[in-house]
Amino acid sequence: MPRAIVSCSNNRPWSIGQYLETALRDVGHDVVLFNYRESDDIHGDVLRLCDEHDAEYHIGYKCETFRPETVREIKRRGIFTALWHPDPDVPDWLVPLAREHDVLFTIANGLVDEYGKRGVPCVRWLSEGLEPSAYRYDTITDDERRRYTSDAVLIGNIANTPNYRERWKLLKRLTDEGIDVKWWGTRIARKPRNWRMLTSKVNRAWGGTNVWGESYAKVIACTKIFVARDVRPWIDKSPSNRAYYATGLGAFYLTFYTQGIEEIFDVGREIDVFHDADEMVEKVRYYLEHEDERRTIAAAGQKRTLGRYTYQHRFVEMFRMIEEIRRS
Repeated sequence: MPRAIVSCSNNRPWSIGQYLETALRDVGHDVVLFNYRESDDIHGDVLRLCDEHDAEYHIGYKCETFRPETVREIKRRGIFTALWHPDPDVPDWLVPLAREHDVLFTIANGLVDEYGKRGVPCVRWLSEGLEPSAYRYDTITDDERRRYTSDAVLIGNIANTPNYRERWKLLKRLTDEGIDVKWWGTRIARKPRNWRMLTSKVNRAWGGTNVWGESYAKVIACTKIFVARDVRPWIDKSPSNRAYYATGLGAFYLTFYTQGIEEIFDVGREIDVFHDADEMVEKVRYYLEHEDERRTIAAAGQKRTLGRYTYQHRFVEMFRMIEEIRRS
């Protein structure tokens, strides 16, 4: 059984670590998680784990506080190093770290060449996925159904910044149109710059909390249309994990068009897209009135994600690419 140390966050109920651990074990790996965000000595702690468990692979998920010399020490032990960056950006801290790894996996296909130009020698595209077991639940109570039910939902943070402000604009349009919509995420910060957001109908449509795991799945079960907008939709094939969470849990997924999304899902048959607020409103109204079509598309999207886009599928693909890299 291949042995892997996975450095990732695992200190919150919604942390990615539990999903990665489950998926890696499911595909036949012996896994040890290292929660680097709670370590006072990342360098010493991760090297000790690598030695104690005779690791063959070190997989880092983000790892923004790692030092390049730590990666070099891991590699000196004959361990293959992979770094998986879960955001569609090229932050300055990441570039020197990625240069030391055997491979960088980016969730944004449109940034592969940019990383190469910045001196990262080996870059591959690997999008995120869904770990289905994290979202199981037995029943939805009457109180939960009253709390979660809406015609449309958006799950994600809103802020008065260039990227996150666009979500607020979409929600404002939906509320202005009188559509029954809720959003779930971190509360809008009570700051003067957010006054317009805080006094809008959007703030009153807030569900009151973040949702994850069971509550995330229950929101989807109680909602007819899942509306989404990624923060950088112009970057080729860079959907957030939200696309896989929502579709895999059976949502009808209606998203602002992300470049290349049609290469991941069959648009119009597994999900649908819009290009501006007018088209979003038009399609929300259409699909609310055409329930059978909406349910057929949602079922096809769920089948696609569960059949191809779980974290188990992602790790199979990751290790296929790793073996190709090792042979080259």
